Amino acid sequence: MNSLMVPALLKIPSLGDETSLLYAAKVLLTVAGIETDIQVSRGFGEECGLELPGAFIPVGDLREIFSWLTLQYEKDCGLRNGQDRWERPWISELARDIASRIGVTSGIKKKAFQVIITHDVDRTLLCEPFSLCKTILNGLGLMKRECYPVSAVLDTKAVLRSVERLLQFEVDHGIRSIFFVMSGPFSFARYGTRYDVRWKISREIIKLVQDTGMLIGLHGSYYATQKDSYGDEKKRLEDVLGQEVVLHRNHYLHFDPRKTWTQLEKAGFKWDFSVGFNDRMGFRSGVAYTYEAFDLETQEELKLRLVPLAFMDGVFAGWPQGETVRKLRDILEGTKTVGGIVSILFHPDRFSMRSEAWELFVRAVEGCEDLGAEMGNFKVLRDPGCL
Repeated sequence: MNSLMVPALLKIPSLGDETSLLYAAKVLLTVAGIETDIQVSRGFGEECGLELPGAFIPVGDLREIFSWLTLQYEKDCGLRNGQDRWERPWISELARDIASRIGVTSGIKKKAFQVIITHDVDRTLLCEPFSLCKTILNGLGLMKRECYPVSAVLDTKAVLRSVERLLQFEVDHGIRSIFFVMSGPFSFARYGTRYDVRWKISREIIKLVQDTGMLIGLHGSYYATQKDSYGDEKKRLEDVLGQEVVLHRNHYLHFDPRKTWTQLEKAGFKWDFSVGFNDRMGFRSGVAYTYEAFDLETQEELKLRLVPLAFMDGVFAGWPQGETVRKLRDILEGTKTVGGIVSILFHPDRFSMRSEAWELFVRAVEGCEDLGAEMGNFKVLRDPGCL
């Protein structure tokens, strides 16, 4: 992203606010394409805030930005409050408006609109106990939930074939995707890992992904933050891959912003793709761009960068496909308007569950192509460990 050097002065009401307000200001200006060394001084009353040539951001706005970037607002006011906010990348929109006010719109216009296609590999084998049990109960009328058909459960290569189909499609469309793989071991816990990366079928799927040149990250287990097991899970996957793993996303997007990001950085990850919703589309942190995480416990900025997730295919279970595509189109158009970067997520095993899941994936990619999204060469992921 091309940046322009602009003088900036941050006036804070008290020394205790300096770290959080400075972090919010830095992220806001980075998203706006503005490079600056922010000068900090003491202020009083209405003069407190971020001063730029032709623009002023009040301290109250900076506090709200901080609350959203760190997901602190979810604890303070509840996740569903402010729906009009999380349906739009409102922080990115504010950054664009600030850039326009101070005459650096060229920075925003030159930013590449990027959509990172990602896949969470929740299963490598469908005939494991939990899948089989749900299929049987559904067949007996004792459960009314989405499940795999009997033919898929009995097919030991079902997920492998879905991945093959997926990879061929992405190669044909010039897409470079990321596959997030769990490392195991297999668990019988309610949200436990349903396979081990060392299984033969798991290794076959991983080899397919590697041979095609796609990226691989860790799909951290549901209980990883609770157990602080990211380092062990990362090593288990690296032993199979034969290379370092620096990309991560949590299973079910289940994490604790007060602990997870610090644990991930300690384990050696550089990028996390967990900031999104598992039941609706939108911008969970209010931004459509990557930014550095913040440790709410130590009040320190981290080096770990967060990539927002704007869509997960699980929302399709409750919506008609047409409405899903329309809402996704709105999300992508909002991202393009601000020259943003987001990821979207499709699970390979869902293609064995519903034929409509594949149709949705194809329509999503076509929508990205129609809007001119970059999906093949992610300059944002500059770390040599993942490119």
